[in-house]
Amino acid sequence: MGRLRDAGKDAVMTEYPGVSHSFDDPWSPSGYVIGSAQTTRHCQRREENGEIINIETGKPFSYNDACVELGPTVGYDKAATEAAQAAVKEFLEGVFRLN
Repeated sequence: MGRLRDAGKDAVMTEYPGVSHSFDDPWSPSGYVIGSAQTTRHCQRREENGEIINIETGKPFSYNDACVELGPTVGYDKAATEAAQAAVKEFLEGVFRLN
């Protein structure tokens, strides 16, 4: 993020702690585990010269890395969905000067 800001780009990353994948899908069952799907939730990565690097190994990230696991949890979260929608609306209003 700092590199983008230093280059004069407007970038924001928002994390919603404790929220599952597909949190904004009202038809996603809460707390459902998809056993055969991959997740990179424990992989720490960084972008370096256009390449994604696994911070733990210092090598290019691969879905064969030890940090990649099976079994992501999905589930709708009303409060996080509303917060994300409000953030997107605010961003678009600013970009398109809708206020």
